[in-house]
Amino acid sequence: NPYVGEKPYIVHLGRLVPVKRHDRLLEAFALSKIDAKLILIGEGESREFIEEKVLSLGLNEKVVFAGMQRNPYAIMKDARLLVLSSDYEGLSMAILEALALGVPVVSTDCPSGPGEILRGYLENALVPVGETQQLAAMIKKQYETPANIATDILKRFDGDQVIGQYIDLMKS
Repeated sequence: NPYVGEKPYIVHLGRLVPVKRHDRLLEAFALSKIDAKLILIGEGESREFIEEKVLSLGLNEKVVFAGMQRNPYAIMKDARLLVLSSDYEGLSMAILEALALGVPVVSTDCPSGPGEILRGYLENALVPVGETQQLAAMIKKQYETPANIATDILKRFDGDQVIGQYIDLMKS
């Protein structure tokens, strides 16, 4: 991981596409004023727009485009935080992967996905879609005092557990 040893960093994992709302992520990151880098893992059609947004916000020294990674876990596992700012997510593998690595998550509470995963004490890390100020405040809060991730959170997504739920659903 080339980012270890530098100051702590936060990470975003996902395609660089409009629905992921990197503009909102970058604005919130700038507003949070945390002393960290933001590592963007992924590629996509919005990269040029996102690069322009980074420059317009004066974040060119703080934002790193890591591109597509064969093994994003090498970078994710050392992150202080994973942040998602999407308008919509399905069942977010990025959130599940971060939690499996013990990395706290901040996410917009977009339809489906994050709210299904981030329950209990992790619900506090969900912010309403479109609320950039709240996203910035939550990034700052979780960066300064990260949540301790309990592994029992992931048990709901264990393969045997999910298959059992599907079987119960088909029987009903």
